[in-house]
Amino acid sequence: MLFLLSLLSGTIRFFLLTIHSLYIGGSWILLTQILHGIHFTGYMAGNIYFFHKKFPEHLYGTAFGIFIIFSLSGGAILGNLLYGSILNKFGYPYLFIVSLITHLFLFTLILYNKKIDKIFYDYN
Repeated sequence: MLFLLSLLSGTIRFFLLTIHSLYIGGSWILLTQILHGIHFTGYMAGNIYFFHKKFPEHLYGTAFGIFIIFSLSGGAILGNLLYGSILNKFGYPYLFIVSLITHLFLFTLILYNKKIDKIFYDYN
């Protein structure tokens, strides 16, 4: 559920950023920072919950540490390279549209895919 909340807030955030980049104006853009907080917090809290349920206590720290290395470090590097090239070639509106489409895809995938649902919620 935390992942869905995270993806939903990310979807709304990138929708607002897309609108703002196409039609500049409005102080409502500050709302995107609140949505970013919900987005990141839901993602991290969901991962902590997932790792606590999927790994034995003596392996939890190692598993979560490896995840953090790849998620935050690798994700930041790949994200900056990918989004930097999109930004250079197409500009901000397309950057936010790509993010919006990605979040919509992941939200729909997790919401309707029973196999993914079983991975996250079936702990037996």
